[in-house]
Amino acid sequence: MKLLRPIFYAIIFLGSLSVAISDASHTSSWIYYGIATLAAGYFLKSLFSCFINSTEDKLKKTENHVVLYFQRHKVGSIHDVIMFLKEHNCLYDDDLAIKTITDTLRYMRTQGIIQPLTDEINNEINENTVWLSTFEGAEIQKQIINI
Repeated sequence: MKLLRPIFYAIIFLGSLSVAISDASHTSSWIYYGIATLAAGYFLKSLFSCFINSTEDKLKKTENHVVLYFQRHKVGSIHDVIMFLKEHNCLYDDDLAIKTITDTLRYMRTQGIIQPLTDEINNEINENTVWLSTFEGAEIQKQIINI
């Protein structure tokens, strides 16, 4: 579906270019060349946008990335979640959302949505560490998008 827009602009570009080349009068051909140039620019822009994800798309996919990443690494802290989101360009250092996400994650922990690790699993983990493989049920990406 995303490729329909570049195809549309390519058709406009080729049509305008063919009319401009075949047009005998030079007075109107520059208009067609201008249309062809604009269509070529929009074609390239829409073609590249098909392959580049926006921040919103990255945030929508955050849940899957967090679940896969932390299932592989098994444990992590709230700080790990924030660092993970920064690495994937979903958050920045000066973002007010970092404090809100931290507060949200702590609230989710107190509500029992995400569970702290027990001493039997690993006694080297401090009390701020949470069991992050439960994030799939917590729908963390909806929490982050709401922020």
